[in-house]
Amino acid sequence: MKNKVFIVVLAFIQVSLAHAKTDCTQVTQIPQIECEALLDFYSSTNGYNWKNDLNYVRTSCLWPHSCWNTTEPCSWYGVSCSGGHVTSLYLIDKNLTGSLPNSLGNLSELEYLYLMGNQFSGSIPKSLGNLSNLEVLLLSHNQLSGYLPESLGNLSNLIWFHLGDNELSKSIPKVIGKFK
Repeated sequence: MKNKVFIVVLAFIQVSLAHAKTDCTQVTQIPQIECEALLDFYSSTNGYNWKNDLNYVRTSCLWPHSCWNTTEPCSWYGVSCSGGHVTSLYLIDKNLTGSLPNSLGNLSELEYLYLMGNQFSGSIPKSLGNLSNLEVLLLSHNQLSGYLPESLGNLSNLIWFHLGDNELSKSIPKVIGKFK
């Protein structure tokens, strides 16, 4: 019994340390608000338990959570940057659970959001409509529910989106029809 308690306490300490190692005020690669949005995303999607992928070619990390605790967010697992901003989140089939945080809308230069094949629940945040540079939005094969926010109609650069295999309402706002 003592071993089980020790393991649980050790796991809790490791999760706490992983979050404590990233201080967004010390990050220089991207704006602080983008760093905070990424950490909020990590926290709200159970980041410590993301699925390991040894074939992931864009990072040398063996465990995704070990990459999200440095002051270099552009090297974090699934994150790509250009011009001092986050431009892509690529986390397909990574066992992400929880809900998508509103702070994703603070990734002002995001072009690609690949989050399909996870276990997200809850609604699609209205703040995604703030991502005016977004070209690809893939949220399919999750457990998202509710209505599509009308704010998605603001995504004038959106070329491709896939929201199938969720539990979304069948009602599609008319503004969605004005995509490229």
